[in-house]
Amino acid sequence: MSNEYPLKLLSDLTRIKSDDYLIPGNCYQTWEDNRFGTSHISAIENFRNLNPTISWFLFTNTQRDEYMESFWGDEPIYYIYNWAKFGVIRADIFR
Repeated sequence: MSNEYPLKLLSDLTRIKSDDYLIPGNCYQTWEDNRFGTSHISAIENFRNLNPTISWFLFTNTQRDEYMESFWGDEPIYYIYNWAKFGVIRADIFR
């Protein structure tokens, strides 16, 4: 689809927190980078708008890898994370 270009940057979206919720409304997502095609970013932004109490955080693969090494580098889970064959497995361990 040629109408998907140019790719657009997607930023984190931090919402004002309410004390009405026991569980923080944070959604952590991962992707190769923070650039998306036109229709994909439109769908993401629409979904975010449908959930006005949730803050959205996007970690690129590089940020995700750095986080895992920094906080879990000395733990057995980091070995499993590092040797996972599929990116989706790494994303699941990260979350």
